[in-house]
Amino acid sequence: MTEMAIEATGLTRSFGDLKAVDSLDLQIPKGCIYGFLGPNGSGKSTSIRLLTGLLNPDSGEINVLGLKLPAQAEALRRRIGYMTQKFPSMVISPWRKTCVSWRKSMACMAAMKNSVWPPSWSFTN
Repeated sequence: MTEMAIEATGLTRSFGDLKAVDSLDLQIPKGCIYGFLGPNGSGKSTSIRLLTGLLNPDSGEINVLGLKLPAQAEALRRRIGYMTQKFPSMVISPWRKTCVSWRKSMACMAAMKNSVWPPSWSFTN
């Protein structure tokens, strides 16, 4: 039997009258790369926030890396990272006062998560 990295059953989240995620069932095996595709407003970002413990569901069950959400959301946040699509354009280099590359953005995120700094790889762009 394949071990699951992420399992969600009946995941639902509303914002007022808007149902952003409606009864999402999802199983993602460990080692799998998975993407969310869809038009603006289809619930992609909300689903990711639910699966990372950044947002609580109205209903449904979530298990990520063996942790039950939202009860164990803090423990999950210590094990994963989440970078929004807008993050790289928001990181400003204090030396150049310009936006930086995604690699530098990732290095910045690693530093904020108390990872090894400086990173063992070098910037090429």
